[in-house]
Amino acid sequence: RWFEVLKEDFPLVEKVEVVDLDNPDFKVFSISASDTKLVYLMRVCNNEVSVCLPDKGVLLVADAQTLLDDLGVRQIKIAEQGDEFAFGLRYKRLEPIMDFSSWMLVLSSGIAALFLSVLIESRRRIKALEKESTLMKIHRALVELMSEYLKKRKIEELYQLLLEKAVETIPNAQAGSVLVKKGNKYVYVASVGYDLEKLSKVTLPVSKTGKWLEKNSIKRADDIKNIDQKVPKENLEILITAGRLKEIKCNMSFAVEIEGEPVVIFNLDNFEREDAFNEETLEIARIFAMYFGVMFEHAMLEEELEKERIFLEYLSTHDPLTGLMNRTGLEEYGGKMLPIATRQGKHVAVMFMDLKGFKQLNDRLGHKVGDDVLRIVGSRLEKVMRQGDIVARFGGDEFVIFVYDCDKECVERLSERIFVALESPIELENGSVVSVTGNFGVAIYPEDAEDLDLLIRNADMAMYQAKQNGLKLFFYSKLKDRQEV
Repeated sequence: RWFEVLKEDFPLVEKVEVVDLDNPDFKVFSISASDTKLVYLMRVCNNEVSVCLPDKGVLLVADAQTLLDDLGVRQIKIAEQGDEFAFGLRYKRLEPIMDFSSWMLVLSSGIAALFLSVLIESRRRIKALEKESTLMKIHRALVELMSEYLKKRKIEELYQLLLEKAVETIPNAQAGSVLVKKGNKYVYVASVGYDLEKLSKVTLPVSKTGKWLEKNSIKRADDIKNIDQKVPKENLEILITAGRLKEIKCNMSFAVEIEGEPVVIFNLDNFEREDAFNEETLEIARIFAMYFGVMFEHAMLEEELEKERIFLEYLSTHDPLTGLMNRTGLEEYGGKMLPIATRQGKHVAVMFMDLKGFKQLNDRLGHKVGDDVLRIVGSRLEKVMRQGDIVARFGGDEFVIFVYDCDKECVERLSERIFVALESPIELENGSVVSVTGNFGVAIYPEDAEDLDLLIRNADMAMYQAKQNGLKLFFYSKLKDRQEV
């Protein structure tokens, strides 16, 4: 009868039955998928979870698509074939989703919330964690944590919040700390009941911490005393004073793992009882770890995607060989600066340069040497320019310099410095020395052109005149004067 009541209360539950547990090490529960169904397997325990049947469990089968429908999700459909989703399910998109990774996280939380709801409803027959009040605390804590995360709070800010919720929710937890793996060391990033300012000065080498940071373990006072001997001496005094190490009667640690590697470790402590924590409280802690692990992986993915976005954005406006701006970057920058120059009544000089004899050098010494020369030339040009001036590579051996608040006389003075830097001998890795110079064409805003595209084209035309006449520097204004004559 109870099974029928459960199915009435949860219409998406299609099947409930008592099954034999083949795995003697099975703890409390598991969630998996079978085609488009969610499969929940739970031990049968008494109301206090102090006694569980050794070989019996309850199997619940729920329809995953019905769950998504109840949540109001119309953008995806659970399918036997498709992209991977939570708990082994697969899905197909029915329509585009702008922030699909956040949807995945929310929907995974919905599945976990259903499981918690079933546990609460069936607490007299199936008690996988604790009493209803504890489960409700867990549910509220996880919902609040998810809410804060979806507000785009940084993952570092959530360490403290999760720790506070764990201490508040997990029975007998009186204090706690969070350590994060950075390189080959663990560092403290959050605490409850301890002096975090002092603890943050402690670094614990992974190779020397041993069981002190053992994942998913319970330690008593004697265990902690033995571990003390393995902690580096320079850190032990801080741990005793700021971390109250000698006062801890019982410690429980649980880890957030990424690809099997513990990257975040939560410690919960009790100062009164050596039996404060047991396997049941450790199971509750694992729920926090699993839940935070989903958020942590999601946050790491978002961070990687953001880095990739920034890198791609950088590549779209910069030359990968020299690190200088490319044509797109210069056009974006110049497009913003010319209106400012108009308002302020300033001149802007565009200097278009072509390296003289570079093709022959490249053919004679090879492309690697040519690339090295281009990098050195770009670096030298940047060093002689003023802050705010832009040096860009347009491709091949063509460079363009954008100089704000610079007229003809300014360009003549600046070109002297440019040629001194440009023509200095370049010593190559193989010990040989080469020299280069360039032909510059110059167009000045607003006299020679009133938009950036025409300014660049006119500077290019002036550069061609410099090459044709064997000159280092040629102003477009001279070409314009000839055309007018």
